[in-house]
Amino acid sequence: MKNYLFILAAFFCILMNAQQTPASSPVEFNQTTNKILLNQFVRTALKNTVSEESINGNKYYEEDYRVANIFVDDVVIGEYPVRYNGFHDEIEVMEGNKVSALLPKKNVKVVFDEYIYKTLNDDVDARKKSYFIDFQNSKNVSLILKARKKIKRAAQPHSGLGGSIPANFYEDYKYYIKDKSGDLTKIKLKKKEVLAVLKDKKTEIEKFASSKKLSFKKKEDLIKIIDYYNTL
Repeated sequence: MKNYLFILAAFFCILMNAQQTPASSPVEFNQTTNKILLNQFVRTALKNTVSEESINGNKYYEEDYRVANIFVDDVVIGEYPVRYNGFHDEIEVMEGNKVSALLPKKNVKVVFDEYIYKTLNDDVDARKKSYFIDFQNSKNVSLILKARKKIKRAAQPHSGLGGSIPANFYEDYKYYIKDKSGDLTKIKLKKKEVLAVLKDKKTEIEKFASSKKLSFKKKEDLIKIIDYYNTL
């Protein structure tokens, strides 16, 4: 009888504790397909603050939408057509005919074959999360790009001859090298600045770049150089 009363009392204690524990917000699934619903990770895309009809160029890093895997906390949300809006610093996601913006959460990743987008502390305002491109995902050392775009206003020629120069989107790109600790060092695509960061393997890198005729001034070549550095 005592054992029965003890078990019963323990059961009620467990029940009361379960009722007092706040429930976590479950990830929503589509009941038909059992897929994670995208709408809990997106918001309305920002509208243009200026008329773009008269602005040359475009505000995107990718010219067209491309299919990528979206991860949140290392859980794949699904494959969606996406592209990065460098003017508004947001990743646009297309679902059907609807375009939304991915929420810049701490552990969001958008994965292409050649590179991935990660959210890191903004390079201007560290209180905000911002999107950066990582060209060496899961490697010790990576080339990182902040692919922002800005607008250069229309202007009249100084000579007074000819027509006005139209407004245009221009690349305000900033490059960084991420080290093994995850720290970013801002660089320009110059041999001297790159080697100053990768100085522990300077001789080997110079020989490799020379033998492969790679330029430190070209992003695609620098990606290959850093790939080689990660093998040393």
